[in-house]
Formats: sequence, C-alpha cells, structure tokens
Amino acid sequence: MRLWPCPHPTCKKVCRSPGGLTQHKNTKHRQHADFGKRDKTIRRTYHPLLDGTLLSHGSRFFANSSVTGTPCDSDGYDLEHGAHPETQPGESLDWSPFDSKVQFETADFLFRKVEMSQGNIDVLMELWASTSADSRAPFQDHRDMLATMDAINGGDTPWQSFTASYSGTKPPGNPPDWMLKKYTVFFHNPLAVVRNIISNPDFSGQFDYAPYMEFEDEKQRWTDIMSGKWAWKQAVGLIQTSTVPRFCALTPAKDIISENPDTHGSMMVPLILGSDKTLASNATGLNEFHPLYISPGNVKNSVHRAHRDSLILIGFLAIPKSVHTFCDCLCCLTLFSGSRKDGNSAMFWLFRRQLMHESLKMILSPLKPFITKPDIVKCPDGHYRRAIYTLGP
Repeated sequence: MRLWPCPHPTCKKVCRSPGGLTQHKNTKHRQHADFGKRDKTIRRTYHPLLDGTLLSHGSRFFANSSVTGTPCDSDGYDLEHGAHPETQPGESLDWSPFDSKVQFETADFLFRKVEMSQGNIDVLMELWASTSADSRAPFQDHRDMLATMDAINGGDTPWQSFTASYSGTKPPGNPPDWMLKKYTVFFHNPLAVVRNIISNPDFSGQFDYAPYMEFEDEKQRWTDIMSGKWAWKQAVGLIQTSTVPRFCALTPAKDIISENPDTHGSMMVPLILGSDKTLASNATGLNEFHPLYISPGNVKNSVHRAHRDSLILIGFLAIPKSVHTFCDCLCCLTLFSGSRKDGNSAMFWLFRRQLMHESLKMILSPLKPFITKPDIVKCPDGHYRRAIYTLGP
C-alpha cells in the first residue's frame, strides 16, 4: 500500500492519498504554503521543418514568436529576424466607414463591450455634444451609430448555395419522395472565413504558429491542438490520404509538408469542423438543416472556452427524410427513416451519407489549392505568414 508522507521537516504525518496530503497541508501547515514546492521546468520543442528552428528551452513559458512560423511580407518573402510587421499603404489610417479612430472605438465600446441600451446611448451623445468645444459627439444618436456599423464591409462573406438531388436508378411505380426532391445547401466561403479569423488581432498571444511538444519536468503535457501528437505527426507527413474519407481531401499525402522545400517555414493551419444536432430550420417541409462550424486549431483552448469569435458558422447541411405514400389518405403517410422492413432503407442511408460528403467537398473546395501551395495570410500579431491548410483531427 502506497503512503504519502508530509514533506514538512518537523511533521511525521503519513497520508493514504494525495488528496489527504493536500488537505493535511492546507489545514496544518497553511502558514508554510510554499514548502515542498519547487520551480517547474517547462520545455517546448518545435517542429524543425515548419518553423526552421529546433527550439527547446527551460523557461516557464512559451514560444518566442520570431521563431515559430517564419514571418514574411505580403509577397511571401521571409522577413529579417526581429523585423516589424509589414503595414500596407493606408492600412493604419483608414477607419472607414467611421470618421476616426475615436468614433470606431466609441461604437465598439458602447455596442460590444458594455452593450449600452439605445436610450442611454442617446443621452450619452447629448452630454458629449454639450461639453465638446465644437458641440459635436461621435454620433448624433443610436440610429446614427447603428447605421454606421451596418455600413462596415470589411470581412463580409456573403451566403452562397447549391442544390443536390438523387441521380441513381429509381424503382418503377411510385418512388420514395427523397428520390424526387432537391436539397439546398447554404454556405460561406470557408477560405474567406478562416482568413478573417486568423487576421483577428484580438487573438494576438493566443495563437500557435507551429506544432510543438511541451514537457513539464520532462513529462509531456497537452494543452492545445498544436501541442498534440496529431499535429506533430501531420507536420512530418505520417498521415496517409487513403486513411480518411473522400471529402477529407484537405489532408496532405505523406511527406507533402515536410519534404516540399516551398512549405518550410510555413504555418500549418488545422481546420476543426463541427456540427451539432440543433435543427436550424424545418420550414422547408421534410428538409432539416444542421449548422456547420469551422475554427483554426491554432487558436488556444482558452480562447475557445471564452467564446471569442474563433468558432464561426459556415454552412447549413441538408438532412433529407423520406416519405413513402401508400395511399392518398394523410393518415397513411409513413415517414421512411431507414426501417429494416423497407427494402429501400440501405439506398436511403447511402444517399444521406453521399449527400453529406459531397456537400462538405463542395463547401471546402476553395481551401483545396492551399493544401500544398502556401496561402499568404495576415496573423494576429500583425505579421504575414505562409499558411498550409489541413483538416484537423
């Protein structure tokens, strides 16, 4: 039987569990809370090909951004070590559609941070104007502020759609309803959405630019997607395309990342897809729409838990149902959901799977060119980097 003795030099207490030892120290030795503690050594080792440097250090934290995912300019050429982020002409001066930085920050503070009511915004603008030298406030009232915010076009990704239908052999007579219907899938361009997330300066300091392994007192620990074994193996090309479904065509073949010199120094961006079971709409009759979400795995888990706009809705997947008509009476309409008694059930479930896979393939197609060819994107720290996209675990 294992026992845990108290580490206090004058205490002879022996506990039967780690929890009992902690309770004993908090009760009997609270004034000596620091005894028995030691500085923990945390070491990070980064992937040697994706960031160009094999980095290991014993500091308590965390990556030096100058050696993780090589920064480059907007044309893809590496910057010198320690160079400041490249600024596009007029980038820091254009607050359009706002008149100034003060007007933008006022709207951001009132609408997003404190969520002030419309009536209180009107009162605040009146007080602001009465005390201003030119008798002007950033906005006339809440309507003026909301109209200005509605005029923002940066980062806008319009909705798109496509339709799909069953194209196989239909049985003679009265085929099931699902074979005749057309299914509409709505989606955003995922490439534009991912670029907007990656360029969000709110994630500065909360974004990993390369896979790494982290050790605490030489024992490996996992905290984020990029610290996991999957990200490391993906970077060295151990994942085969043939081991994943057809719609996962974003997964690079063996050694594509590590063996291609054009990708060295790039930033691997694993894309995490998810869909919940909440029905977004059933107004189209027999169609159900399940929401599809995307998030880059580089964002730290603390950001995901805080719900800070790192998980974005990019589409609605159509989920078909089947109705088979046995007679004209409404009470004889039977929902066909794949019952074993119905000979068409296997065909129906195969169609459902094919519809989902083909929908994902269509939605994710804008990302496909950049699984081998880097996409130059602006990152939260202001630097440009060469991004390689892949589907996450």
